[in-house]
Amino acid sequence: MKVNILLTASCVAVLTSCSPKQTRINQLNLTNESSVDQDGYNFFQIVGGKAFYERDYAAYAESRAYSPQVKKVAAQVKELYSDMIPALDTLSSKYYVVFPVLRAERFHSPENQTALRDTSETDMDRTVEESTQDQATAYTDDSYLQHVQHESAIVKDQLYRLSRNTEPGLRNFAAAYLPKVNELFKLAGGKEDETSHH
Repeated sequence: MKVNILLTASCVAVLTSCSPKQTRINQLNLTNESSVDQDGYNFFQIVGGKAFYERDYAAYAESRAYSPQVKKVAAQVKELYSDMIPALDTLSSKYYVVFPVLRAERFHSPENQTALRDTSETDMDRTVEESTQDQATAYTDDSYLQHVQHESAIVKDQLYRLSRNTEPGLRNFAAAYLPKVNELFKLAGGKEDETSHH
């Protein structure tokens, strides 16, 4: 009797684990494969990789900006990415994409970078190149606006590509965020290219 129960239980377990849907879920969970096409995957890597950096940089810029226009742009960037990050997380779970993106760059304010530097290192030990890099990365309102224009153009392009995707969930995401990113691009002073595909 016990052998029959054991045999029946093992057959049921094998049959349920062999369903096509469960097999696909197991394959996606046990490999680095996702259920989006290459454009969708690139979108997650590029936009998902920028989201946390841009949100944190905007918070820093908002606290350091002199111009009311730059403060407004920084506040809008922070709001956009603060809203986008949870939506990206939900979308990535649906399509089996790792989020947050591994090894994505995180923003560290110049003050924190100085504090993180080895305290035993003196300014004399630093090379001229390192000192020049620190000065070149110093915050200015103009550099932040240029940064926002550049990064929002990249995100805008990715959202435009996503708007033509075959996955309805990705198209809906693009439809929701493309107008917001376009508005941000224009607010930061970006000019629409007449010959572009947008």
